[in-house]
Amino acid sequence: PAMIAAGAVVTVQGPDGRRDIKVEDVPAGPGRTNLKPGEILVSFTLPPRPKGSGDAYLRMIPRTEMDIAVVGIGVSLTLKDGVCTAARVGLGAVAPTALLVQPAAQAL
Repeated sequence: PAMIAAGAVVTVQGPDGRRDIKVEDVPAGPGRTNLKPGEILVSFTLPPRPKGSGDAYLRMIPRTEMDIAVVGIGVSLTLKDGVCTAARVGLGAVAPTALLVQPAAQAL
């Protein structure tokens, strides 16, 4: 979720060469990816942050005895003069893959 919120891109290498994929497009479901046969992930790229930007991640677990999160949320915000001018929100542990939640970002 944090990398989704940050707008990360992964570079993969395979028999057909290199390609870039948005990090939110890599998972296909539990234990599955959208990588082609023979491809491996070789790098992550984070876009530069504009002035007034920041990122945060929080994992909510109901009890300290549990390792499984109820939700994990990553948020990337850009503020100018106290007003949110850009936002991205990623959620994990709420669906088969982590999600980019555009309505939440638009609300911010």
